[in-house]
Formats: sequence, structure tokens, C-alpha cells
Amino acid sequence: MPHSVISSCSTTKNITIRVVLIGLNEVYLYIKGRLGFRIINISDWVCRGALQVCCDSCNNSYLSINSGYEKRFSLFLKEIISSLETGWFLEFKLVGLAAKVIIFKQRKVVLELGHTHWDILNIPSGIKIWVKKRRIIVRALTKKLLSDFVRNLMLIKGPTPYKLRGIVLASKQYKLKPGKKK
Repeated sequence: MPHSVISSCSTTKNITIRVVLIGLNEVYLYIKGRLGFRIINISDWVCRGALQVCCDSCNNSYLSINSGYEKRFSLFLKEIISSLETGWFLEFKLVGLAAKVIIFKQRKVVLELGHTHWDILNIPSGIKIWVKKRRIIVRALTKKLLSDFVRNLMLIKGPTPYKLRGIVLASKQYKLKPGKKK
């Protein structure tokens, strides 16, 4: 069974970063921020020679960054840390005559959008939703998680091209098609 070595944590601005070694080939970063935590596999960085994992006499591990990869790896870490500090936000409006939103404690959103049925959407872990009248605010830890949830939400009832009814992004400007001309 491979043993794991966890580094002493380095903490700055409420961010905790630990290096976790599992066996000989698997290297992970555990990053904990204000909004949650992420476990990132950085074994490919080590295989490329960008990072070198060093251990001291107390079985603590630390990373040594190759000089050619410093900027790229720091940008990689900054994106992860900023998402754990602020997250990714999007705001939606429900436009239409019979548009309602209900959030259940079981991590489900029920949308009533004028159909004969209710549309039920599961909320994945890592996403938080607030509802104010006909506005939905979605916060996610990662951009990919947010874009996947938005895609599923817009598939239910995206904006119509003529009257702009349905689920509409609040920050986006939509161009409407002209109606019938007399």
C-alpha cells in the first residue's frame, strides 16, 4: 500500500496549501480557501519537469519550481486561489407571465416556467443559489462547474428570440428578431 506524505501547511490570507504524496507517482495539492477546498493532481507538472518534490528529514514535503515554469505555475495557482476566495457568479432573470422558482433543502431547484409541468434541476455540490423574486444568483467554485450548471439551466427554457421570455442572463444584451410586418 502506498504511503502518503503531507507537507506542513503554508497559510497566507486564509488560504492553506498542502502537498500530498501518494506512493511514488501521484502528487496532489490540497488548497483550502474561504469558500471551500480543492484537491488538484499535479503529477503531470512533476513528469514534465516543471516541479520537483523534495522531502526533509521530518517527512514534510515541499515543491521546488523549475525557473522556466515559474510564471505558468503561478498563474495556474492564482486562478485556483481566486476562485476559492471569490468564486464565479452569474445572475439570471426569469421573464414571462408564470415564472417562479422554488429551492428545496435536498439540493434541488424547481422551476415553473409556464409549462404544464415543473422542471426539476439538481444542484451539484460546489454551487450555491440565491433567489429574489424573479432573479436567480448562482455562485460556483470553478468556472467549469458554473458553465455546466448554466448549460443545463438554459436547456430547460432559454430566451425566445422574439419576445425574450424564459431564463435570461442579466448581464448579456440580447438582439431580438423583428416580428411580423403589416
